[in-house]
Amino acid sequence: MADNLRVLKVILAALIPSTVLMFVLFAIFPYTGLARIITVPQTYFMNLIVIGLGVLAVRLLKNRHTAWIWGIVVFLTLVITVWVYPQESKPHIVYQTWDWIRGR
Repeated sequence: MADNLRVLKVILAALIPSTVLMFVLFAIFPYTGLARIITVPQTYFMNLIVIGLGVLAVRLLKNRHTAWIWGIVVFLTLVITVWVYPQESKPHIVYQTWDWIRGR
């Protein structure tokens, strides 16, 4: 029971960065249309798969390199969150952000 509770805490902790990023994206890029209804659950599902693979990797490696594994998992969940985020009429948010950085 205690081990299952620890895994649940790890999963929830790993979902926090992508959830915060999703709310930031909602505020900065609000023009998503109806695609947001589909992509938000899809994003969580994909992130849960990555986190589950991270849990398995940590267990297989017997807690060696745990920080590196979770760093990679959190990075991948953030990349998935940005990449799957919809944009209705303008270019994808990756291109909009890149243009903003370049000053276009």
